[in-house]
Amino acid sequence: AGMAIRALLERVMIDKVGDKGSFKANIAAFENKGFISGTQKCFLETAIEAGHATMHRAYKPSKKDIVTLVNITESVIESCYVHEDRAAELRMRIPAKE
Repeated sequence: AGMAIRALLERVMIDKVGDKGSFKANIAAFENKGFISGTQKCFLETAIEAGHATMHRAYKPSKKDIVTLVNITESVIESCYVHEDRAAELRMRIPAKE
């Protein structure tokens, strides 16, 4: 699950900002384009690092850790895809100021 979350987060970043050649550069571009705040960047870096550790350092996240990783990932996906579309739809229904 840790590896899959890492891969999913990488795909989201690449989809939104293109492949910058490294996780560090992709995260920086993701923040610079406004998809995440500085605080969210820290959360994203933690989730990516957990994926790296799962792949390369035999880290086995606990159930609680996986839930945290899923929550971080869900938040990123909602911000990039769900809220973006829903906010645009809502914006169209809000009456203009007179």
